[in-house]
Amino acid sequence: MAESKSVSTQIAELEARKAALRAELEALQGGVSESLSDARKEFVGRTEPIWWVKRYPLVAAGAAFAIGMLIGSGSKGGRRGVLAGMILNEIKTAAAKQAIRSVSALVEGGSDAKKG
Repeated sequence: MAESKSVSTQIAELEARKAALRAELEALQGGVSESLSDARKEFVGRTEPIWWVKRYPLVAAGAAFAIGMLIGSGSKGGRRGVLAGMILNEIKTAAAKQAIRSVSALVEGGSDAKKG
């Protein structure tokens, strides 16, 4: 009988160890899932233009201005259609508005605007 108790004790210990390992595995999976989720959010955030504009507002305003100037100088070539000219004008207007918003936010927010 002592031998069967020993076997049943061993089985109980193995079951307890199995449960502990399962709990540890679930905790690890939760941690990995959370880490992947955080990494995904960080990646998606950095691929959106607004993240860069909030982080570097003056650079974004300068880039918008430069792109607007390039587009503006290219649209005076004469061979572009009316629709292309209208689209270019809308892009230039949007870039100028964004530059103004960025500079205004920087001036109004002071150092808070750089914290993105």
